Amino acid sequence: MSLLKPIVFAFTGSSLTTGRLSTDWVPRLLQRLPQEPECKGQVVVYNMGKGSQTSDFGRTNAPELSKLKPTHILFEGFAINDCAIGPLTLAQSTANFQAMVSEWRLNIPGVDLTHQTMSPAWSGDVNRTNLQGFYNNELANAAALGIPSLNHTPGCAPIDASNTNGAPSGDNLHPIQSYFDTYEYPSILAWAKAKMAAYWP
Repeated sequence: MSLLKPIVFAFTGSSLTTGRLSTDWVPRLLQRLPQEPECKGQVVVYNMGKGSQTSDFGRTNAPELSKLKPTHILFEGFAINDCAIGPLTLAQSTANFQAMVSEWRLNIPGVDLTHQTMSPAWSGDVNRTNLQGFYNNELANAAALGIPSLNHTPGCAPIDASNTNGAPSGDNLHPIQSYFDTYEYPSILAWAKAKMAAYWP
């Protein structure tokens, strides 16, 4: 009986992927996936994200991710920081998005790419006044390149401050754990299970 090839997931992005605001979903996912009925072989997970980064980081580090030869990449487009840190222009953000995708498609033959949008942000964040524009641009970039998106924030709808980490301290921007577990983690888990089912039919 031949051994099944391992499925290799790689994740990259900003605070949604790793860091103090990520709710530790990557290690939680790694622990959960082997218990799912769709899991018929070995699951390998690489977390290449870094909090508080723009797509400049994503573009620079895309070759490092290529070296890991993942079968599947779930990546955040960094829009939530591109519009605030720097800030980058929409053109720069688009160029970085395209460069990441080109790097992976060229150097990881057959790689499966999925884009995920940012977590919803609080509408009162004064540093991200063009968040809607960057969100729309990121989805358009993915669609133009034929990449499906996990859209965590349909329409870039803001969340109420009570669902953010603003009290007693925080930035009133990122969702609290319970919000993430209700609205975002289930879609990421469903995505991973579907990929395993297709990989090991």
